[in-house]
Amino acid sequence: MSDPEEIARFTALYDAHHPRVHAYAVSRVGVQAAEEITSETFCVAWRRVRDLPDEPLPWLLGIARNLLRESYRARDRRDALARELRTAEARTPDPGVPARRPSLVTPERKAVR
Repeated sequence: MSDPEEIARFTALYDAHHPRVHAYAVSRVGVQAAEEITSETFCVAWRRVRDLPDEPLPWLLGIARNLLRESYRARDRRDALARELRTAEARTPDPGVPARRPSLVTPERKAVR
């Protein structure tokens, strides 16, 4: 984006709405994660500055909401994978403990002797 009008429009958008978008994100995920959500929200706005609606705040909050939803889904996938790995690890025998070998002498073989 190199058009001075678009740059000015985005700057005005950012200055006017950053505090509200950030507060919305903080109320959902806390300060640290809110920084990332807010930054990504304005990255989307930067890329779509030509598509800005007349009233941009609801649009920005919708973007933030969608990004939050994506972050929740990613967290849920990570948590599910971690649970799956813990379960698989619990079933894996300890390499320091010798494995029990099945006996070659079965009850049937004993009977034949």
